[in-house]
Parts: sequence; C-alpha cells; structure tokens
Amino acid sequence: MALRKVYDISGIAHGPVLDSWKAQAGKAILKFTSVGSGLLVKDVDAGGHAVKADRLQGFELAGEDRRFYRATAELQGDDTVVLSAAEVPQPLAVRYAWAAFPLCNLFNQEGFAAYPFRTDDWPFPTPAEVGAR
Repeated sequence: MALRKVYDISGIAHGPVLDSWKAQAGKAILKFTSVGSGLLVKDVDAGGHAVKADRLQGFELAGEDRRFYRATAELQGDDTVVLSAAEVPQPLAVRYAWAAFPLCNLFNQEGFAAYPFRTDDWPFPTPAEVGAR
C-alpha cells in the first residue's frame, strides 16, 4: 500500500472489496473490485485454526427473518462469488468475515485478503432477543 499511496507505483495494493451484489433466483451474486489477476481461495492458518482451500468460507446470508446462515460460496469468473443457503430462499443481506475471529479464505491472486463487509444496516440483536429465538 505504501508503494502505491506514497510513491504512486501502480498495481494492486490491497485485497478484494465488495463492489455490488444482487439476489437472483434464490442466490446472492457478489461482484468485487481490486481483484487483480482474479479471485482465489487459499489455505489459511489463523492461530492454529486451519481453513482449507477446498471450499470458500466466511460468507453468511440472511432473508426475511434477519437471521444469518452459513452460505455455500463458489467463485465464478475473475471477480464474482455466488452464494446460496438452503435456509435463505430469498437473500436480503450478505456478510463476509463478520465475526470476532472470522475463519475465511477469499484472496486475490496477488495474495491480499478480501475485506470484511456487511450489506445490511440492521441493528444488532440484544442478548434477550437472541435467547428468544
């Protein structure tokens, strides 16, 4: 990042950033910028917690009930991720790496990790609301 910001050297200087998303046919289709040579799923060892590159991890979907469920994620092309979850027939919100200790593995080919994000602006539930579920 310093080479790009301070010395104006061109190139990818950070990880993928969510650009846009849409719900279509029960799936969420996410487009990313700063993908460089393309998106990549990587093996990650986060403090002894291994995340394998055999599947893309760290995405969640929510529907009308505003409850988030772990999503199945697939890369599609160089800049797109497609999400689905059986519990969410019509996605209304997406989150990635939205946890205190997220286990996630989306990168660009240049080796930079994707930025965490959420697409909703819903208030966080209180402990009483979580317990009532």
